[in-house]
Amino acid sequence: MNQQPTLIPVDIQRTEPAPFGSADCTHYGIGFDGLPYILKRVENHNPLMPVAELLCSRMAAASQVPCATGHIANLPNGEQAFGSRAESGVLSPRHAAARLTTDATLLLKVAGTLSTIFAFDVFVRNVDRHFGNYLVRQTFAGPDLMAVDHSRALVVTGWPAKKIDLPKDCNTLLCQVVLRKKQALTQADAVAAIDRLLQLDDDWLSRNICDVPVAWWPTPQRQIVDRWWRRHRTKRLGRIRRRLINANL
Repeated sequence: MNQQPTLIPVDIQRTEPAPFGSADCTHYGIGFDGLPYILKRVENHNPLMPVAELLCSRMAAASQVPCATGHIANLPNGEQAFGSRAESGVLSPRHAAARLTTDATLLLKVAGTLSTIFAFDVFVRNVDRHFGNYLVRQTFAGPDLMAVDHSRALVVTGWPAKKIDLPKDCNTLLCQVVLRKKQALTQADAVAAIDRLLQLDDDWLSRNICDVPVAWWPTPQRQIVDRWWRRHRTKRLGRIRRRLINANL
Protein backbone atom coordinates (compact mmCIF):
# COMPACT_ATOMS: atom_id res chain seq x y z
CA MET A 1 0.00 0.00 0.00
CA ASN A 2 3.04 2.32 -0.13
CA GLN A 3 1.93 4.01 -3.30
CA GLN A 4 4.11 6.91 -4.39
CA PRO A 5 2.81 9.96 -6.26
CA THR A 6 3.30 10.39 -9.98
CA LEU A 7 6.17 12.87 -9.78
CA ILE A 8 6.40 13.52 -13.53
CA PRO A 9 3.43 15.67 -14.63
CA VAL A 10 1.61 15.19 -17.91
CA ASP A 11 2.55 17.80 -20.51
CA ILE A 12 -0.43 19.23 -22.42
CA GLN A 13 0.28 20.40 -25.97
CA ARG A 14 -3.00 22.27 -26.51
CA THR A 15 -6.28 23.01 -24.77
CA GLU A 16 -9.80 23.28 -26.15
CA PRO A 17 -13.07 24.60 -24.65
CA ALA A 18 -14.91 21.77 -22.93
CA PRO A 19 -18.39 20.92 -24.26
CA PHE A 20 -19.72 19.92 -20.83
CA GLY A 21 -21.30 23.18 -19.71
CA SER A 22 -19.60 22.85 -16.32
CA ALA A 23 -18.26 25.75 -14.26
CA ASP A 24 -15.68 23.37 -12.75
CA CYS A 25 -14.36 22.13 -16.08
CA THR A 26 -14.08 24.79 -18.78
CA HIS A 27 -11.36 23.12 -20.91
CA TYR A 28 -9.92 19.79 -21.88
CA GLY A 29 -6.39 19.19 -23.10
CA ILE A 30 -4.51 16.94 -25.50
CA GLY A 31 -1.29 15.62 -24.01
CA PHE A 32 1.95 15.00 -25.86
CA ASP A 33 1.10 11.34 -25.24
CA GLY A 34 -1.81 11.86 -27.63
CA LEU A 35 -4.46 11.28 -24.96
CA PRO A 36 -7.27 13.66 -23.95
CA TYR A 37 -7.44 14.99 -20.39
CA ILE A 38 -10.27 16.66 -18.51
CA LEU A 39 -8.73 19.73 -16.84
CA LYS A 40 -9.58 21.28 -13.47
CA ARG A 41 -7.91 24.59 -12.63
CA VAL A 42 -7.69 26.77 -9.54
CA GLU A 43 -10.92 28.76 -9.94
CA ASN A 44 -12.19 31.70 -7.89
CA HIS A 45 -15.38 29.84 -7.03
CA ASN A 46 -13.46 26.71 -5.97
CA PRO A 47 -9.72 27.37 -5.49
CA LEU A 48 -9.01 24.02 -3.79
CA MET A 49 -10.64 21.95 -6.52
CA PRO A 50 -7.38 20.61 -8.07
CA VAL A 51 -6.13 19.51 -4.63
CA ALA A 52 -9.33 17.62 -3.89
CA GLU A 53 -9.30 15.98 -7.32
CA LEU A 54 -5.66 14.90 -7.15
CA LEU A 55 -5.78 13.54 -3.60
CA CYS A 56 -9.05 11.67 -4.19
CA SER A 57 -7.62 10.14 -7.36
CA ARG A 58 -4.51 8.96 -5.55
CA MET A 59 -6.37 7.78 -2.45
CA ALA A 60 -8.85 5.86 -4.56
CA ALA A 61 -6.03 4.16 -6.48
CA ALA A 62 -4.24 3.23 -3.27
CA SER A 63 -7.38 1.73 -1.70
CA GLN A 64 -8.70 0.03 -4.88
CA VAL A 65 -11.72 2.27 -5.37
CA PRO A 66 -12.65 2.36 -9.09
CA CYS A 67 -11.86 5.93 -10.12
CA ALA A 68 -10.58 7.77 -13.18
CA THR A 69 -6.79 8.24 -13.22
CA GLY A 70 -5.58 11.75 -12.41
CA HIS A 71 -2.32 13.67 -12.84
CA ILE A 72 -0.76 17.07 -12.41
CA ALA A 73 -0.86 18.60 -15.89
CA ASN A 74 1.48 21.25 -17.29
CA LEU A 75 -0.51 23.56 -19.59
CA PRO A 76 0.99 25.44 -22.57
CA ASN A 77 0.67 28.78 -20.73
CA GLY A 78 2.82 27.56 -17.83
CA GLU A 79 -0.12 26.96 -15.51
CA GLN A 80 -0.56 23.64 -13.71
CA ALA A 81 -3.95 21.98 -13.52
CA PHE A 82 -5.41 18.66 -12.48
CA GLY A 83 -5.76 16.40 -15.50
CA SER A 84 -7.98 13.34 -15.53
CA ARG A 85 -7.55 11.00 -18.47
CA ALA A 86 -10.76 10.93 -20.50
CA GLU A 87 -12.13 7.40 -20.71
CA SER A 88 -13.42 6.07 -24.03
CA GLY A 89 -16.56 4.10 -24.72
CA VAL A 90 -18.54 5.54 -21.83
CA LEU A 91 -22.19 6.45 -21.75
CA SER A 92 -23.16 10.11 -21.65
CA PRO A 93 -24.03 11.36 -18.14
CA ARG A 94 -27.71 11.38 -19.11
CA HIS A 95 -27.65 7.80 -20.38
CA ALA A 96 -25.56 6.64 -17.42
CA ALA A 97 -28.10 8.13 -15.03
CA ALA A 98 -30.94 6.45 -16.90
CA ARG A 99 -29.26 3.03 -16.77
CA LEU A 100 -28.42 3.34 -13.08
CA THR A 101 -31.99 4.20 -12.17
CA THR A 102 -33.85 1.75 -14.44
CA ASP A 103 -31.62 -1.21 -15.39
CA ALA A 104 -31.96 -3.85 -12.66
CA THR A 105 -29.49 -6.19 -14.37
CA LEU A 106 -26.80 -3.50 -14.46
CA LEU A 107 -27.42 -2.54 -10.83
CA LEU A 108 -27.00 -6.14 -9.74
CA LYS A 109 -23.61 -6.35 -11.48
CA VAL A 110 -22.24 -3.07 -10.17
CA ALA A 111 -23.74 -3.09 -6.66
CA GLY A 112 -20.36 -3.87 -5.10
CA THR A 113 -18.70 -0.99 -6.94
CA LEU A 114 -21.48 1.43 -5.99
CA SER A 115 -21.05 0.40 -2.34
CA THR A 116 -17.28 0.83 -2.48
CA ILE A 117 -17.62 4.31 -3.95
CA PHE A 118 -20.23 5.32 -1.36
CA ALA A 119 -17.98 4.32 1.55
CA PHE A 120 -15.11 6.27 -0.01
CA ASP A 121 -17.35 9.31 -0.55
CA VAL A 122 -18.36 9.34 3.10
CA PHE A 123 -14.73 9.28 4.23
CA VAL A 124 -13.63 12.09 1.89
CA ARG A 125 -16.88 14.00 2.49
CA ASN A 126 -17.90 14.13 -1.16
CA VAL A 127 -21.28 15.88 -1.32
CA ASP A 128 -21.76 15.81 -5.10
CA ARG A 129 -21.95 12.17 -6.23
CA HIS A 130 -24.95 12.51 -8.54
CA PHE A 131 -25.71 9.86 -11.15
CA GLY A 132 -23.82 11.82 -13.80
CA ASN A 133 -20.62 11.42 -11.75
CA TYR A 134 -20.41 7.71 -12.49
CA LEU A 135 -18.79 6.46 -15.70
CA VAL A 136 -20.65 3.49 -17.13
CA ARG A 137 -19.30 1.53 -20.07
CA GLN A 138 -19.56 -1.85 -21.71
CA THR A 139 -16.40 -3.98 -21.79
CA PHE A 140 -15.60 -7.47 -23.06
CA ALA A 141 -16.17 -8.63 -19.46
CA GLY A 142 -19.53 -6.91 -19.20
CA PRO A 143 -20.54 -3.48 -17.88
CA ASP A 144 -18.26 -1.68 -15.47
CA LEU A 145 -18.47 1.52 -13.50
CA MET A 146 -16.06 4.03 -11.98
CA ALA A 147 -16.24 7.30 -10.07
CA VAL A 148 -15.35 10.67 -11.57
CA ASP A 149 -15.40 14.25 -10.27
CA HIS A 150 -14.31 14.96 -6.70
CA SER A 151 -14.52 18.75 -6.99
CA ARG A 152 -16.79 18.89 -3.92
CA ALA A 153 -14.81 16.68 -1.55
CA LEU A 154 -11.96 16.73 0.97
CA VAL A 155 -10.65 20.22 1.76
CA VAL A 156 -13.33 21.81 -0.45
CA THR A 157 -16.11 20.63 1.90
CA GLY A 158 -14.33 21.18 5.19
CA TRP A 159 -12.57 17.82 5.49
CA PRO A 160 -11.23 16.70 7.87
CA ALA A 161 -14.46 17.02 9.79
CA LYS A 162 -15.65 15.35 12.99
CA LYS A 163 -19.14 14.81 11.61
CA ILE A 164 -19.69 11.58 9.69
CA ASP A 165 -23.11 12.37 8.23
CA LEU A 166 -23.22 14.18 4.92
CA PRO A 167 -25.76 17.01 4.44
CA LYS A 168 -29.19 15.43 3.98
CA ASP A 169 -29.90 17.42 0.81
CA CYS A 170 -26.57 16.72 -0.91
CA ASN A 171 -26.44 14.86 -4.21
CA THR A 172 -24.52 11.94 -2.71
CA LEU A 173 -27.28 11.09 -0.23
CA LEU A 174 -30.09 11.80 -2.67
CA CYS A 175 -28.54 9.21 -5.00
CA GLN A 176 -28.20 6.75 -2.13
CA VAL A 177 -31.92 6.99 -1.39
CA VAL A 178 -32.66 5.84 -4.94
CA LEU A 179 -30.03 3.06 -4.91
CA ARG A 180 -31.17 1.68 -1.56
CA LYS A 181 -34.76 1.48 -2.72
CA LYS A 182 -33.47 -0.66 -5.59
CA GLN A 183 -31.34 -2.75 -3.18
CA ALA A 184 -28.23 -1.81 -5.14
CA LEU A 185 -25.84 -1.58 -2.17
CA THR A 186 -23.88 -4.31 -0.39
CA GLN A 187 -22.67 -3.86 3.17
CA ALA A 188 -19.67 -6.18 2.83
CA ASP A 189 -18.19 -4.24 -0.09
CA ALA A 190 -18.61 -0.91 1.69
CA VAL A 191 -16.90 -2.24 4.82
CA ALA A 192 -14.09 -3.77 2.74
CA ALA A 193 -13.43 -0.36 1.17
CA ILE A 194 -13.02 1.17 4.63
CA ASP A 195 -10.69 -1.67 5.62
CA ARG A 196 -8.47 -0.94 2.63
CA LEU A 197 -8.36 2.75 3.58
CA LEU A 198 -7.35 1.70 7.09
CA GLN A 199 -4.30 -0.05 5.61
CA LEU A 200 -2.85 3.24 4.33
CA ASP A 201 0.00 4.18 6.67
CA ASP A 202 0.76 7.32 8.65
CA ASP A 203 3.09 8.68 5.98
CA TRP A 204 0.77 8.03 3.04
CA LEU A 205 -0.60 11.57 2.87
CA SER A 206 2.77 13.31 3.19
CA ARG A 207 4.16 11.16 0.37
CA ASN A 208 1.19 11.97 -1.83
CA ILE A 209 1.12 15.73 -1.29
CA CYS A 210 4.85 16.33 -1.69
CA ASP A 211 4.46 17.33 -5.35
CA VAL A 212 1.20 19.30 -5.04
CA PRO A 213 1.87 22.79 -6.44
CA VAL A 214 2.08 25.49 -3.78
CA ALA A 215 -0.26 27.62 -5.92
CA TRP A 216 -2.93 24.97 -5.33
CA TRP A 217 -2.46 24.52 -1.61
CA PRO A 218 -0.41 26.72 0.76
CA THR A 219 2.03 24.81 2.97
CA PRO A 220 0.40 25.72 6.33
CA GLN A 221 -2.94 24.25 5.19
CA ARG A 222 -1.41 20.98 4.03
CA GLN A 223 0.52 20.65 7.30
CA ILE A 224 -2.73 20.85 9.26
CA VAL A 225 -4.33 18.11 7.14
CA ASP A 226 -1.21 15.93 7.29
CA ARG A 227 -1.21 16.20 11.09
CA TRP A 228 -4.88 15.17 11.14
CA TRP A 229 -4.13 12.19 8.89
CA ARG A 230 -1.47 10.92 11.26
CA ARG A 231 -3.49 11.42 14.45
CA HIS A 232 -7.18 11.09 13.67
CA ARG A 233 -7.94 9.36 10.36
CA THR A 234 -8.24 5.87 11.87
CA LYS A 235 -10.80 7.13 14.39
CA ARG A 236 -12.96 8.56 11.59
CA LEU A 237 -12.62 5.39 9.53
CA GLY A 238 -13.48 3.26 12.56
CA ARG A 239 -16.64 5.24 13.20
CA ILE A 240 -17.68 4.93 9.56
CA ARG A 241 -16.99 1.19 9.65
CA ARG A 242 -19.15 0.65 12.75
CA ARG A 243 -22.01 2.63 11.29
CA LEU A 244 -21.88 0.69 8.04
CA ILE A 245 -21.97 -2.60 9.95
CA ASN A 246 -24.92 -1.33 12.01
CA ALA A 247 -26.69 -0.12 8.84
CA ASN A 248 -26.73 3.36 10.32
CA LEU A 249 -25.19 5.39 7.53
